[in-house]
Amino acid sequence: CPPVGDRFTSETASRIVRHLPADVPPLLLTYPFVLYALFRFEVLARLGLGLEPERLVWIDPPLFFAVLGWFLTVLFVLYQ
Repeated sequence: CPPVGDRFTSETASRIVRHLPADVPPLLLTYPFVLYALFRFEVLARLGLGLEPERLVWIDPPLFFAVLGWFLTVLFVLYQ
């Protein structure tokens, strides 16, 4: 099994976003947060910090704000 970095690239993210339909379902607005969090976790895992992901959310500000942005976007979409 190849490492995570060999499977996910910025090209993968751009292909996902580029192929979204014109009438995007509202919950697809959360994709950027999910993709950013995946790539950020990959960077942290390569640095050897990926052993406790539940702790990383609290000590890494970019990852924390990605999760917070995802959560707020989901709340906005579901309760608008």
